Amino acid sequence: MPPGSAFYLDYLPYLLARAAHQVAGQFHETLKHHQLTVLSWRVLAALADGRDWTVNELCEVSLAKQPTMSKLLERLQARRWIKREINERDARKAKVRITALGRQQVEPAIAQAQKFNTGLLADHDQQELKQLKALLRELIRSTEPGQARQAELKPSTGRPRRK
Repeated sequence: MPPGSAFYLDYLPYLLARAAHQVAGQFHETLKHHQLTVLSWRVLAALADGRDWTVNELCEVSLAKQPTMSKLLERLQARRWIKREINERDARKAKVRITALGRQQVEPAIAQAQKFNTGLLADHDQQELKQLKALLRELIRSTEPGQARQAELKPSTGRPRRK
């Protein structure tokens, strides 16, 4: 980094957050036209793949905590956009699926997201984009809880750690 450059300009979490904020922010404006919040969009877009999802899976894919997800699923169910099948033995294993009405609501937004994605990436080299996506997927995988290669999060004291 050149002298006088701010550290954050080369700090990967900042760059990832800034890019996500700017890129997603442009698309999130279009969600309002589809009467979707960002979280409802993430959930319905995932459910649109046609399979049943657990609440925990939806939390993971939509980057939401379980209490927030439960409230959202109640609202989506009240709108008849999703259906939940409760597991009598274990409520954590409830299955969630999209309804025809939910699919009707989210499909135009998915089509717009695909066009947005294509337009966003049009000016970039396809091979570089493929490499970037592969690197991001690997970064996500390697930093998940329980993975061996997690970043060091404990503050440094300058002293060796005691074991």
